[in-house]
Amino acid sequence: MYRLQQQSDMDFVPCHIRNLQRQEELYDFLVDGKEGLLQYAPVLIADNRLTLESIQKLDYLESFLPAPIFSERAKMRIEKIVGEDVVFYPCKINLRGELLQFYLAKIFRKLPILDVENSPFHTLSDGRKIPTYPYKFTSQDLEFTLARDFYYPSLFVVSSRLQKEMYGLYLDLVPLILE
Repeated sequence: MYRLQQQSDMDFVPCHIRNLQRQEELYDFLVDGKEGLLQYAPVLIADNRLTLESIQKLDYLESFLPAPIFSERAKMRIEKIVGEDVVFYPCKINLRGELLQFYLAKIFRKLPILDVENSPFHTLSDGRKIPTYPYKFTSQDLEFTLARDFYYPSLFVVSSRLQKEMYGLYLDLVPLILE
């Protein structure tokens, strides 16, 4: 299993949504599985450290929203492989006024991926526990391409099969620690 990562020579440079309410709506829809359709293509703001040249090369963008953002190249390469496990929704990335076409991926497949017995957790002020780095993942042989964790759906992973299909795309796939 692998974690997607934006390929860049800079530190973490995520896209974000200015409107917090809209970000929460997108989270509910893309991550928590709220029913419905996106009525219009969301606009995410690119980090100002990215250049037009660099963002046009990238096939995966980091975001504060825990949903993959893929380029058209990546979408075209993987959409047949992921099948009904993923639906791609057009979105725009705003880089200093220039709007670029990308795709948000809504991942439907949920599996017990996180090893909850051996992963570290952080307790929030409201008493909820959330997993923290370094995550530990189950080593069971699961059949999937792109999946979210059943208990912590903000975590998503790429299978070895999909990783092979993504070879040559401008993104990084980081191998995960399996227990």
